[in-house]
Amino acid sequence: MKKYISIAVTLLLVVAAVLVMSSCISADTKSVTSVKEISSDGLVNTYQIVYSDGSTTEFTIEADGTEAVTVDDLYSRYCDEYGDMEYADFLKMYFTDTVQDSDASGEETDNDSSGTVSGDSTLSAVNSCLRSSLVIYSQFVERSSSSIFPFMGSGQNRSLSISTGSGVIYSMDEDYTYIITNYHVVYNENAVDTQIDGISDHIVFYLYGSVGTPVATEEDADKDGIEDYDYGDYAIYCDYIGGSVVTDIAVLRASTEDVLAINEDAAPVVFADDYSVGQRVFAIGNPDDRGISVTEGVVSVDNEYIALSIDGTARRYRSIRIDNAIYAGSSGGGLFNEQGELVGITNAGNESEENINYAIPLEIVRNSVENVMYYYENEEDYAHEMYKISLGVTVYSENSRFDYDELTGSGKIIENITVVSTESGSISRKTGIETGDIIKGIIINGSVVTFDRQYDIADILLTIRENGVLSFLVERDGESVVTDSYTVTANDLAVVA
Repeated sequence: MKKYISIAVTLLLVVAAVLVMSSCISADTKSVTSVKEISSDGLVNTYQIVYSDGSTTEFTIEADGTEAVTVDDLYSRYCDEYGDMEYADFLKMYFTDTVQDSDASGEETDNDSSGTVSGDSTLSAVNSCLRSSLVIYSQFVERSSSSIFPFMGSGQNRSLSISTGSGVIYSMDEDYTYIITNYHVVYNENAVDTQIDGISDHIVFYLYGSVGTPVATEEDADKDGIEDYDYGDYAIYCDYIGGSVVTDIAVLRASTEDVLAINEDAAPVVFADDYSVGQRVFAIGNPDDRGISVTEGVVSVDNEYIALSIDGTARRYRSIRIDNAIYAGSSGGGLFNEQGELVGITNAGNESEENINYAIPLEIVRNSVENVMYYYENEEDYAHEMYKISLGVTVYSENSRFDYDELTGSGKIIENITVVSTESGSISRKTGIETGDIIKGIIINGSVVTFDRQYDIADILLTIRENGVLSFLVERDGESVVTDSYTVTANDLAVVA
């Protein structure tokens, strides 16, 4: 949800209520929940493995008396004892709790570049995310009719409004820094004289630690007498690159030189691979325009559809429900896991229910931004919009169930995606998809993407470009079938609307 500074504007969002935009384990398949140091005498470090059923085992690592035990030492000994696993999986799955390293004398030491265990990995991850977090201000000129002459030009009054929201750094190169925020943070349906309908022509942001506040000046900005605002020395000006009201994602661009001049430690976000119910998450944003702050919560529901009206048209948005506290001004901010990876962009809240708030899932965020960037960089007549194909297929979900994986100690909902019908001349018909097929996945340019939920199909469509070669994995009469392939043409692509 964005917050208006000079003009109070309320966006009503409906979801039956009022919303505001805002692996190695033991042979008996027990899962490992943590690995942590429990004692050290300076030479021998003892670690405890805690399993999902509450049982524990221990193993030791001997230091040489001069150097601390490193993560690499711990990883090597663990694999020797319990079997090989990927190094990244070891770090991600087993170092989510506070674990401290000890030097040869038994004193606790901080993590350093050599790879010793962090004193508080969550604290480090969250603070690292602050390097990517922004406060965004969007300035608009609005025109309203006077009550005396509502239909005459002389009765039109112009005024300035400023809304505030949040954002994250998506990527940085030598020339430009690209930023993710919500579409509704930079859009105002009442704005006039804009180069792109409703999109602010005057967008600025502040990095964490260098946040400023727009201050009204006494001088008129133009002949119409609209006051101007001074954003201060920390403000970084940026341009709108593209986005869509349909996904509520917008991409902005600023000069990397300007960004690094304010803070040379500014850095882009890292996307997570996935998220799950019960996962601990941190929302970073600008609630009530009081500066960047962090709130803690969990993923309450991994997939929920909410109804929002951003441009006067009600649409359904696929969302993650979270119980983090977020308020007006938090829209566009990052939702991060304990490893500091982005799992979503916060965009809405429920005014009538406490601690029910929402974020756009990482799949939609990532696919939307990559879509915008692709067409921005490759299309001469780019119109700041997103494009995707239509399959021309109607499906329904059946046999929905929760699939629990004892190896990882987590689970997810899966369902059968069954074809009801295909449209004549459609891509689905051309590939040979038939009524009654269960769609299991898609092959794009030789890469296989499997589907667990019906929404997976809609998500993947944002990634398909002209000349992409598609075929589908389906289950037909109990047999696995790969359909015919189809090459996407320019005529298959349409603006996401």
